[in-house]
Amino acid sequence: MSNIRSKKSKKIKNDINLSRGSLSKALSDVPLIKRLRGRPLDSKVRQNMIEILYVYKRLYGYELAKIYNEIYPRVSQRLIYYHLRKGLSLGEFSIERVEEKEGNYSWGTVSQRIIYSLGANANPLVDKAVINHKNSNNK
Repeated sequence: MSNIRSKKSKKIKNDINLSRGSLSKALSDVPLIKRLRGRPLDSKVRQNMIEILYVYKRLYGYELAKIYNEIYPRVSQRLIYYHLRKGLSLGEFSIERVEEKEGNYSWGTVSQRIIYSLGANANPLVDKAVINHKNSNNK
């Protein structure tokens, strides 16, 4: 009885080895598909920010965050500033200029306003909600 088992197990092992060999040979002929790893580069929040800057042309971070939260679901200012930095590195935003405003602040006497505009890699889709928001605030 053990002899029969050993013959069956040898046959199964041979079948597995053959199938592995033919499988690896078959897979070597097929080009590998490269998987993207990590976080996706696109973001709904950043795309909404692009829409706002497309309509308003130039804004600083706080203004952008205020307008964003009036039009779209609320997000934190920290997320807005993260996406501004990320958009700068991707070329979706560019720095128009840096203004320094003097005053009595908890961190000192000078505050910086970094004015952002659209960069070369921005692809605005023209959101009507942003256009309506600008028209309603201009009256």
